[in-house]
Amino acid sequence: MGLGSDTEREFCEDEFNAKGFHGNALMAAVPFSRPFMLRLWGERLWFTDGEQPRLGERCAIGAVIETEAGPFVAVSTHLESATTAVYRERQVKELIDALDETFPGLPVMIGGDLNTGNHAGGDFEAEGLFAMSAIRGFTRHGGPLDVMTTRPSLITRWPERAMKLDWFLSRGLKIGETTIIPSLDETGRPLSDHDLITCVIEGFE
Repeated sequence: MGLGSDTEREFCEDEFNAKGFHGNALMAAVPFSRPFMLRLWGERLWFTDGEQPRLGERCAIGAVIETEAGPFVAVSTHLESATTAVYRERQVKELIDALDETFPGLPVMIGGDLNTGNHAGGDFEAEGLFAMSAIRGFTRHGGPLDVMTTRPSLITRWPERAMKLDWFLSRGLKIGETTIIPSLDETGRPLSDHDLITCVIEGFE
């Protein structure tokens, strides 16, 4: 809704913002079935933010992906950053509750920016969501634990704030290698303040 922070406005001179989209995406090389959107539990913390006022709230979107070996549920989400680990744990718990109610018995892959370590000094292990989701049968995948997934970018200029925010949580799936790919172009210029995280689904458990 706004015109961006002072840093962002170094790259933009317009005095208007006709469209400003934010959200999650899910893509696949095969047709989706049963696509859905779930609003995550929580408050609308960004509606009155001074630099990034936003309409809407944190969501998860997903669908059933049909494979030759059978279906699984793929989910893209983005947990809240401007809050505590307890808050994010509740967001994941209620997301899992909804998935279990709607897609009982199906394997699940949840991926996205889980904002782990925010307001905890960057300590992603302080997040209760990992232990809670493990009790529910999920395994986390984030690549090497000592490799962070954020970096300074053109508009995010805090090199000391490298964090490990991006993860996959899987249940009922056999996961192969998880890789973190630097978000740099051929000149070393950052294209994003997050690196790309990928994983290979090798089959069903």
